[in-house]
Amino acid sequence: QVTDARIALQAGTSVQSNYAGEPRNGSTSGPDLSRMIQEAVVGAKLADNVWVDAGIYYSYIGLESWSSSDNMAYTRSLVGDYSPYYLSGVKLTWSPTPKVTAQFHVTNGWQNISENNRSKAIGSRFDYAASPTLTLSYANFLGNERLAGSSTALRVFNQVMAKGTLPGGTQWQGQVDVGTQDGSDWYGVVAIAKQPISTR
Repeated sequence: QVTDARIALQAGTSVQSNYAGEPRNGSTSGPDLSRMIQEAVVGAKLADNVWVDAGIYYSYIGLESWSSSDNMAYTRSLVGDYSPYYLSGVKLTWSPTPKVTAQFHVTNGWQNISENNRSKAIGSRFDYAASPTLTLSYANFLGNERLAGSSTALRVFNQVMAKGTLPGGTQWQGQVDVGTQDGSDWYGVVAIAKQPISTR
């Protein structure tokens, strides 16, 4: 059985802002502690092409990561800022073929490390490498995002994504987000392209 683990710490004004909404449980959890943790995850290989990971990890939602070096553009879009950059929970990753990867998640909620109610959220993501230059993806999220003691507020979120490379080396990506909660809907659309100046 193969296992791995990763822990990454962080500090700065950007993480103070990003983790400001962390729920506080007891005297230790909350934004002061959570903002120091970028990742703290352990994983194990269950079978060929099947992995399980648990802990604090980067979000599966969207094409933009909290780490700018992983993104096509240095600054993140508003669509990225209004979806989770990190989650805490358990994820199962399955790659039935070299072209298809599926993820299934059970988490504490929408960008939560500490739990803010007694409900868990679920979500999934599917990536399909249609060709060496085109990948199509779909992700969703379903969870109660109301604080403990309040009535249920079911958040339903779906997104469709695509990224690829054009002849000449132009890289592009785009996504469409649709969410709803308490009878209110929100939408987001983003498109990003990058043209390399040199091929060396």
